[in-house]
Amino acid sequence: MSTLAIEASISGVHDITAEGILKITQFFDEYYYEIEFSEYHKTKDQFIAVLKSLTEKQLSMFMKFISGSNRIREGFNIKIKVEINRHSDTNKIPSSATCFRKLNLDGNYSSEEELKNKLLYALENCNEIAETYNNYTLDADFGL
Repeated sequence: MSTLAIEASISGVHDITAEGILKITQFFDEYYYEIEFSEYHKTKDQFIAVLKSLTEKQLSMFMKFISGSNRIREGFNIKIKVEINRHSDTNKIPSSATCFRKLNLDGNYSSEEELKNKLLYALENCNEIAETYNNYTLDADFGL
């Protein structure tokens, strides 16, 4: 095994493509059933189209948003999980759980454009949202 192959399996690869992300992505509903063909298929198709329309920089931001790293780690059977919740609020922006490499999506986006706008909002503002949440939680914990 070459040193580049070892580095890629440990640290991940820098060259992020939508196809590379989709190779390691699984889609589930809110009950954690894998999505094949169901009422969730529309949102899955919208998400795939949106992902394919993102720039390399946006794809890097997407990886950081859902995994905490801006690289794709191909080894170790690491998967990205996309949970589509049909019963969520339609105004909800996508959220993530980096420990589980999980993206949470509303199942009721009216269009690819709406999904893309909300996803980009989350990607571009996730640090500010996290800092606001952490400050709020900290203030509440200490009664400030």
